[in-house]
Amino acid sequence: NLSFVGTSGGVNNNNNNNNNYKGNLASIEWLNMASKVTSGSYRLKAGIKSSSKIEEVNIFVNGQSHRGISAVNNDGYDMLVDKELDLVLGSNTIVVEVKNAAGLAKTEKIISYVKSTRTVKGCIVDNNGKPVVGATIIAPDSQYGAVSDIKCNFTINIPNDVYRLHVSYVGMNEKEVPVEDFMRI
Repeated sequence: NLSFVGTSGGVNNNNNNNNNYKGNLASIEWLNMASKVTSGSYRLKAGIKSSSKIEEVNIFVNGQSHRGISAVNNDGYDMLVDKELDLVLGSNTIVVEVKNAAGLAKTEKIISYVKSTRTVKGCIVDNNGKPVVGATIIAPDSQYGAVSDIKCNFTINIPNDVYRLHVSYVGMNEKEVPVEDFMRI
């Protein structure tokens, strides 16, 4: 029988700030507390203290097993896990499992992955300098987009790694332009 902080079952998933597991079998301490990630990877660091020799440590991200865990004795822990993990946009569930002779302990943490964005503003005009109402402005290969208003203005939030915008309007040639803070297209 395992005892977990905040639960009566086999996983500590109470989603508080640390989600550390402490029980008779082992303790697992999250050493990095990021709740939001702005790049595509997350560096997992977890310290493990075990009541007996650790046989196996497994890490799962959204149900997928991650191999190649770097684990060493360090900093007063029986094992220190240090692993770079790829995340998907949105919510990610990271599970750390520790198996020893006494059984299995695990804890999970929910981490949000959001892309850093910036705001770009501009105005869409035709060849004569007249406002184009209803032009579509999109960041290629993304879900980010905007439409020009009655005065030709648009505002679009785009990821920091987007450097070009695609502009289109019915009856006009499509155009792909480099991103600037204020754009007159």
